[in-house]
Parts: sequence; C-alpha cells; structure tokens
Amino acid sequence: MDRRSALWRALQAHQSITAVGVDISDAGFDRTRELATESGVADRLELRREDVTEYRSAREADVVLCVGAAYAFGELLPALKAAGDHLAEDGIIAARRCCWSGLVSGNKC
Repeated sequence: MDRRSALWRALQAHQSITAVGVDISDAGFDRTRELATESGVADRLELRREDVTEYRSAREADVVLCVGAAYAFGELLPALKAAGDHLAEDGIIAARRCCWSGLVSGNKC
C-alpha cells in the first residue's frame, strides 16, 4: 500500500472503515505497515499472507477492491465472482487490472 493506492485513500477519507489486504507474498507488508502507522490507519488495516483464491472472510464487505486478482484466478471473471462472494447484499466491487511487467514469465502487459 502506498499513498496513491485506493485502499490508503479510502482509509484516510473514511475513519469508520476497516480494511483487509490479502496477498500470496508479504514482500511489501513491512513498508505497508510503516505507511499505515505513519498515516494513523494501522489499527484499521489487517494484512494477510494467504492465497487470495482460498481466502474466506468471516464478515461481508461493503466494498471489495479487486486489484490484480485476475492474475491469481487466471482471468477477470473468476476474480470478480470470488470478490462478489465477500460482498454484503448492497456492496460494490471496484476492479482494476494490475500488471507486474517482467516479473512473470510470458507476461504480456
């Protein structure tokens, strides 16, 4: 999470929300925690090192940010379906394609 991310902006703008970030790699978690602490949102952010395809939340979300998850699911539609499984009845999904150029063999960004 950096200061340009939708998640950071949402946590900054809406003091009543909480967020869960799920990623198979925790490579950026230390920096994310630092930024969250500096920004005063650390108590509302949970980071989970977990395969997003297996992640299940105990609670429904009002908003699911689906950024780069199509890579994990093989394509966008399964990623959106999985995101929808976490939504409250009137919840929304905000999706964005994400590309890790050069990090994945055969990546065509």
